[in-house]
Amino acid sequence: MSSESAEKVQKMHPDEVLSFVREHEDPGVTAGEVAEAFGVTRRAARYRLDQLADRDDVYGKTVGASAKIWFPKG
Repeated sequence: MSSESAEKVQKMHPDEVLSFVREHEDPGVTAGEVAEAFGVTRRAARYRLDQLADRDDVYGKTVGASAKIWFPKG
């Protein structure tokens, strides 16, 4: 990860992203929606969502060829 991407990821505390996913008006969110909400790249948003999945806070479901929708657990 480049230093610029790492800096952007630091803007998004994992708990803030988790709150966004849980409180979103739709049941699931895309990395693009997270990126737009936090002013970061989609790559940075996917990185943080992957971290949340590793913590077992969210899970992703692949739809279509490459899109992924992220849902809160519990």
